[in-house]
Amino acid sequence: RRQRQMCIRDRVLFPGLSSFILWIRGISIIGSNRSGIFLHLMPIFSTILAMLIFKERFMFFHIIGAILIITGIILSSKKKQT
Repeated sequence: RRQRQMCIRDRVLFPGLSSFILWIRGISIIGSNRSGIFLHLMPIFSTILAMLIFKERFMFFHIIGAILIITGIILSSKKKQT
């Protein structure tokens, strides 16, 4: 029973809580406007990590999704010309 509690703490609570705290800290350092870009990059990083850690196969829809995400980031970051 004690070992299960330690496992939950070490494998679930610590990484989840620490990532949330570090994310909030990062937002406070670089600002919410710039940090929003990284929020949209999370699916790309998740896909890369899933391929490296879980040996998932790279599929065509992954590249389509990455292209759409990067295109959206580029378009939203462009300054309007007047």
